[in-house]
Amino acid sequence: MENPNISLYEDDVVYRPPLEAKSALLEVAYGCTWGRCTFCRQQKANGFRKNSLSVIEEKLRLLSEMNENQEKTGMFLLGANVLVLSPRILKEIFILVHRYLPKIEKISMFARCDDVMRKSDGALLELKAMGLGDLYVGLESGSDKVLRMCDKGMTSRGMLDTFNRLDRLNISYSLSSITGLGGKELSLEHALETAALYSNIHPKTIRVMTLTPWPGTPLFQSIASGEFEELSPWEALLEERIFLSQLNLTKECLFVGTHVSNNIPLAGLLPRHKEPLLKIMDEVLSQLNPGYVQKASFGQW
Repeated sequence: MENPNISLYEDDVVYRPPLEAKSALLEVAYGCTWGRCTFCRQQKANGFRKNSLSVIEEKLRLLSEMNENQEKTGMFLLGANVLVLSPRILKEIFILVHRYLPKIEKISMFARCDDVMRKSDGALLELKAMGLGDLYVGLESGSDKVLRMCDKGMTSRGMLDTFNRLDRLNISYSLSSITGLGGKELSLEHALETAALYSNIHPKTIRVMTLTPWPGTPLFQSIASGEFEELSPWEALLEERIFLSQLNLTKECLFVGTHVSNNIPLAGLLPRHKEPLLKIMDEVLSQLNPGYVQKASFGQW
C-alpha cells in the first residue's frame, strides 16, 4: 500500500562512494553501530537505526517509478555499515531489490570489519549469489597505535584477517584511509604501516582522503587543546607520497586520491601508474613553497 508520508531520503545529505555515482541509492539505515571514531561526524548522530522492510519496500517502489533507475544495473544501500544487518534481513532486502528493479545485478554497501567477521562463510556466499557487489570499508590506518588513538575499534591483525577472508571467498572490497590521521607524532608510522597492510591484501580500489577535523568531534577538541598536532598541508602531501611509494600491490587496483580534502587530485591504476603518480607528487613537493599548498576549509559546511 502506498504511503504518501514516505520519501526516498530522510537525510538532507546522502553518503555514497564516488564509484557508485551511477548506482541507484536505497536508504536502508542511518548512523553507525560503532560511532566512536574520534574523527567522525557520526559522533554527533543519534546512534544507529534501520528502516523496516515495509518502508524499504515503499522506497523501492518509488525508485522503480523513476525513469532514471529503469536501466541501472548497480544499487548502493545507504547507511554507515549496512552489513551489520542480519543475513535474513539482508536477503529479504535483496529479494525486494530484484523484484522492483530486476535489472540490478550488484548490490553494494558500507561495512565494518567486525560486520564481516560476525557472518559465516555460508551467509556471505549466499549474499554473493544473490548479487552482493562491493563492500566499502574504512580501513583508516594500518598502525595499531593510530587505530587506538582514533578509537577505531579494530586492530591491524583483525583487519588483515577480514580482508584475507574476503579474498578467499572472492568477495570484492574497496578500502579507504586517512592521510594525517596519526598527526605529526605518528605520521611516518601511519604511512608505512598502512601501506604494508594494503600490500598484503587485494582491494579493488584504494581511496585516500586527508584528515579534516570536524567541529564537535573529539579529534577537533584534541587539536584545540594541543594534544593532537595536525599536519600542515605540505606535511600531509609528503606523508601521502611516502605511503604511495611503499605500496606494493600484486593485483590491479584503482587508486583514488581525488577527495576534496586532498591537496592535489591523483588517480590511477596500481601498480601500473605508481611511478607517474609519484613523479607528479615529487614535482609538487620540489617546486611549490610549503605554504602555497592550501587545504580547503570545511568550516562553513
